[in-house]
Amino acid sequence: MKKLIGIIIIGMLWCISVLASEDKYWKIDNYYLTPQCFVYEYISGDNFKEFYNRYSPAIMKAYGDEDRDKKQKIFIFNERIGSFFPKYIPIGEEFKASWGDTLSLTTYLKDCAKSTHTKIDKSKDYYQLVDDDKVEFNTAKWSFKNKCLVYASDLIAISKAKCLDIKTVAYTEVFTGGTMQPITQYNTYGIYEIDGEKIILPLRFNAELVKEKENIENVSYDWFKTHTKSLTANQLIDEKVYDFLKNNISSKKLYLGMSRGRKEEPLINSFMKVMGGSPDDVIYIDDNRYLFTSACRHQSCDEKGILFIDTQEKLTIGLIRHFSMGEVREHADGAFLIFSKKHKSFEEVPKIFIKMVKEWVGTSNNNNPPGVVRFIGIDGEIIDVTAKYKLY
Repeated sequence: MKKLIGIIIIGMLWCISVLASEDKYWKIDNYYLTPQCFVYEYISGDNFKEFYNRYSPAIMKAYGDEDRDKKQKIFIFNERIGSFFPKYIPIGEEFKASWGDTLSLTTYLKDCAKSTHTKIDKSKDYYQLVDDDKVEFNTAKWSFKNKCLVYASDLIAISKAKCLDIKTVAYTEVFTGGTMQPITQYNTYGIYEIDGEKIILPLRFNAELVKEKENIENVSYDWFKTHTKSLTANQLIDEKVYDFLKNNISSKKLYLGMSRGRKEEPLINSFMKVMGGSPDDVIYIDDNRYLFTSACRHQSCDEKGILFIDTQEKLTIGLIRHFSMGEVREHADGAFLIFSKKHKSFEEVPKIFIKMVKEWVGTSNNNNPPGVVRFIGIDGEIIDVTAKYKLY
């Protein structure tokens, strides 16, 4: 399932500044919630696909959203899931997934909470609380009663549930073997009491955070030339590098099939999404003059990204392989959007960049040559350069 929000790499970059102390666990009735208390999306997205397929048809029909495209439906399902309990998502319901596991959106406090807690072990999946004022959908000034009604009014009206607590959690999934960086997702959960049972329910998946600026180390082209250790794309692009990229690529806003509700977003947002999933190694060429690396979008690896830096000429070039632009659905093999803030025309793009891109196409799994190639230069105009690209 293609994930619309996203969460993902930018949330990871903000994690240090937005979270409370790592020892701040969620506590209720002298019990501490553990990571097992939270329903979260697997990296494969398989469990969310099962939830969506099971519950969304009736929801979309009831809310008159049947004619929306799938991405919009997924956004509605994730953004408002608390509103669908218990009328469309029965409390406590369990069902068998297509691969045989039992899935449920309801977790019971007695099955997952503990009376004691220890320091967070970041070698395993863990969670941390996020303060309300750090969440873009800010409920910090709301009364607790209003918060409960907005997130899941039918639980109170229909199930007569008692709303005990609501918090946003940063749940971090940790992968063994060091092949991928940990992935953090931000979800809002509620604790309710129904018929004497305390339960934890997801109320909003993929909450967006308010980014806080910090004093960070300055990244320059010389920095890239000297920081030449063995890295993947994910490991290279930390918060320092993110700010560098934001300042060195076009600020144009586009819809490339990766934002909620078909909303146009700054190019840096789409670029970070395609650079945030399964990564390739960073390649250094010509005595570290050139840097080339790539990755793909988390849970949508057909959508890919490339970062190229020339430390001598001080230029940055990005590439996004995408399948939508505005209202247009692209060629079956996707389209390339190449962007540079230093070049007036595609003809000025270094041939070594095009050469490396074509080699990458030839070696990357399931990556056919693009059906369309476009270029954005200094002036921000989008130019079709498919024919010129083929001549290189």
